[in-house]
Amino acid sequence: MEIVLGVFLSLLAGVVPTTIYAAVIWWFDRYEKEPLWLLTVAFLWGAVPAILLSLIVELILGVPVSVLGEGLWAEVVESGGVAPVIEEIVKAVALLGLFVFLRREFDNILDGIIYGALVGFGFAMTENILYFLSSLFTKGWGEWSVVVFLRAVVFGLNHAFFTSLTGAALGFARLSRAAWEKWLVPPLGLGLAIAFHAIHNIG
Repeated sequence: MEIVLGVFLSLLAGVVPTTIYAAVIWWFDRYEKEPLWLLTVAFLWGAVPAILLSLIVELILGVPVSVLGEGLWAEVVESGGVAPVIEEIVKAVALLGLFVFLRREFDNILDGIIYGALVGFGFAMTENILYFLSSLFTKGWGEWSVVVFLRAVVFGLNHAFFTSLTGAALGFARLSRAAWEKWLVPPLGLGLAIAFHAIHNIG
């Protein structure tokens, strides 16, 4: 019974805050609402395929990193280097797809921020649920409460913020008339997303 309760509360703690955050972001897009189905696609990309791809690639890359041992250096390389790069690139794939194939729905910086945030919220929701379950079943309810508060409240907007940087850069590129800006700004936006993600993980 306790396991069922733990799973239910973990799902609730992952879904409810994310729904509130996503609704707030959607509200900000008041003047030219993006299609709800497209926002849902962006969210679901972050929640399922992006998580699965990230886990697979991080496991593969974790093998050579394991050569460093299990000390602080290996942890810094994995959490501050491997994870941010892989996760932000995988999340950016959805934004790039929208940018290339649905040009009419991705035409400015705000659109990029909205789509990026939705991808990030989807990713964060699934990742949080996995962390909640792990903390509960390994360390109990006390640790679970701390992890829920930190990941769902204190750092609840992090993934959305990281990925919205990539989205904003793509939106800027859409508006720009200079060819060099179209090619240079999106990688810079992705680089910023990775950098902030790494700083958070290492900190």
